[in-house]
Amino acid sequence: MIPGTAFYEQLAEQNQISEPSFGLYFTKVPNQPGSALVVGGIDYSHNSSAFEFYSMNSTFGVYYWSINMNNFSLGSASSSIPGLAIVNSLSPYIGVSGDFINQINDAIPAEVSCTKILSYPNLIIYPSEGSSLSVSPAFYYQATTSGKCIRMITEMTADIPGYIYLGTPFLRAYYTHYDFINQQIGIATSKIINQEVIDI
Repeated sequence: MIPGTAFYEQLAEQNQISEPSFGLYFTKVPNQPGSALVVGGIDYSHNSSAFEFYSMNSTFGVYYWSINMNNFSLGSASSSIPGLAIVNSLSPYIGVSGDFINQINDAIPAEVSCTKILSYPNLIIYPSEGSSLSVSPAFYYQATTSGKCIRMITEMTADIPGYIYLGTPFLRAYYTHYDFINQQIGIATSKIINQEVIDI
């Protein structure tokens, strides 16, 4: 998501929406009807918890919708450098650094029987302000046609010390709202969360 001169600002300037903001709601199952881009406010039918708002990091200005983060962990794997949690709706993965992916490889398998995924730990992001954010293995694993589940956490590079890219596994778990005026990201638990495995 790129704040700046964007479609939601133009719509607000034309008085077609009440505020320059938008939200993303993803259904739990890919390609299932119901995903939504919500422009100009919040559709509360999509969330099952109250929104918590996190200040947007301004270091990278127009390039990222991101929040400051102390660290993140997955079982015994843990990042040790404060950095950024970057929302990336264009990626089907959660992306981490090469050092952290090596820890994850030791903690959980890249491919596993779908009947076993709920025995693995949640991925937990610890923002610098507000509550922690948790992603269940029901979201970071996806089922394949072979009957196996593959891990949707992969290595991604960035010129940022301490980072995690929050792609669609995160966005299926949370309904997110992007407030340009107040420079903040609202995050609430998605109403459709359950513990079924997601099919590709």
